[in-house]
Amino acid sequence: MIGMGSSIPFVIALFLLVPLLMGTALAQTDDEDTLFVPDNPIIYNIGVDLISVGVIDRESGQSDLIFWLTIVSDDVDFTENPPPDDWDLTNGYVIDMTGTNIEPHFYKTKIRGAFFSDIDFRNYPYDEINLSIHIEPYFPLVTNQVVFKVNEDYSLINPDTVSVPGWTMGEPTFSSYTTTYPWGDFTHFEANFPVETSPVDVFIKKLLPPIILVFFAFGTFFMSSSTLQNRIAVTVTCLIGSLFFHAIFLLGELPPISYLTLADKMMIAIYTVFVVAGVTTLMHQRNIDKCEFASCEYTLKNQIRLDRKMLAITVSAMLIVFVVLLSI
Repeated sequence: MIGMGSSIPFVIALFLLVPLLMGTALAQTDDEDTLFVPDNPIIYNIGVDLISVGVIDRESGQSDLIFWLTIVSDDVDFTENPPPDDWDLTNGYVIDMTGTNIEPHFYKTKIRGAFFSDIDFRNYPYDEINLSIHIEPYFPLVTNQVVFKVNEDYSLINPDTVSVPGWTMGEPTFSSYTTTYPWGDFTHFEANFPVETSPVDVFIKKLLPPIILVFFAFGTFFMSSSTLQNRIAVTVTCLIGSLFFHAIFLLGELPPISYLTLADKMMIAIYTVFVVAGVTTLMHQRNIDKCEFASCEYTLKNQIRLDRKMLAITVSAMLIVFVVLLSI
């Protein structure tokens, strides 16, 4: 009885100790199976191969891009520790991922995503847009675990499949750096694909129509003042056409912005021509009325002198207004 009583505390202690040891062992096993913590940061050599560009929306700055994401690394076996399935695209989001291929030190997948770019419309209609792709790992993959480097061999534009109607593609640039947040430092990969509008297309489609209208307004200075109603008809018609073209065609492509674009400045200078042409018509009518009241003749020579003077004023005013607006 004495021996049995002395063994009871030992059995109780053993009963409590065994589950504790087993739980600790299982926790260590789970951590080893689910978390791979390298002694040094893993180098991911990243490349982006752009293969398609969708419609570029000027109002939202959105563009749909399709590209191959390639990761090469000699520091890790991707078949045992593959890269994350989801990346933080800091200026967009993934629509779908297909065609994933994993080899020991090579990873490749096709990504279709929507990306947003900041667009400066000050030079509109001569647009320059930088289509960009920003990639970061999600927390907790900070810089002491993963570091991105640019893989030049897989960073390019596929000329056989990339075509943006109405735009000209420039030379791409690729870079990697570190971004800092309050919760940690993260490696960052950036790909930039600049596109710009064709100068010839812009001039023909967006600048030539208002220029033609303003030439008609200049033509009123060479019309006889004996039929002022014709002058008024030409001036008003061209003014209405310019307002319609400006409000519907030019401004209709842009989001609400708080500054003047190049097109706005040009159109304001053109409106100056219509204003001075209208004032000239009123001056002719005033001189005609004055001569009728004084029983004198408003001669052709006086008409031509006034038109020449106002034509010079119109050209000077248009240029001054345009230069002043450009300096703003």
